[in-house]
Amino acid sequence: MRALITKLSVEHQIPLEQISCWFEDRYGYELNSATIEDILAHDYHLAEAIESQSMASWHEATTVHFDETGMRVEGQWQWLHSASTETHTHLFIHEKRGGEALTSEASVLKDFIGMVVHDCGSPDFNLEDAQHILYGAHRLCELAALEENGSFWAGQMREYLLDLYKMPRPILAEEEVRKHYHILLELAPFEEPPPQPSKRGKTQTISRT
Repeated sequence: MRALITKLSVEHQIPLEQISCWFEDRYGYELNSATIEDILAHDYHLAEAIESQSMASWHEATTVHFDETGMRVEGQWQWLHSASTETHTHLFIHEKRGGEALTSEASVLKDFIGMVVHDCGSPDFNLEDAQHILYGAHRLCELAALEENGSFWAGQMREYLLDLYKMPRPILAEEEVRKHYHILLELAPFEEPPPQPSKRGKTQTISRT
């Protein structure tokens, strides 16, 4: 019963009240929320050893994808942060969205020195010892928006990135691919205004390599 309650709450994200109603409908016995919370706390304690092993494995990771999304916790707006490798995902709740959360004790990224993949939020660059890679999907969306507004360069770059994604690995004509990439970059200044400093932070410069 404990395992089922944990699965319904954690994996299927069913609220406590609905779990209680489901047990009453299924078994004719209603569990109160306090009982369910005690079961979840007990099972979390059983999983502490697994969590410790998972946290230790992050020091061996070379690439981490991370993001955050807003959610309500006990009526207050907070942020659910996620960080993922090929084998592990780490989730934690923090009151803040940006750099304070990423360097907090709950974060696995505070001392990370590998490659971090993110959506180019200014606080993400507070991880100064890491190498930064930007989400391809975000770049494609931004290029599509520019193309809709008449940007020839953006349309060409978007098609280039999609074609590059479809190429077999390893890419054999790497020099030609890089050359075409830089040609497209040289077109951008003729259509796009130079970036202006933002009130939320300084303009970020991303390597063209």
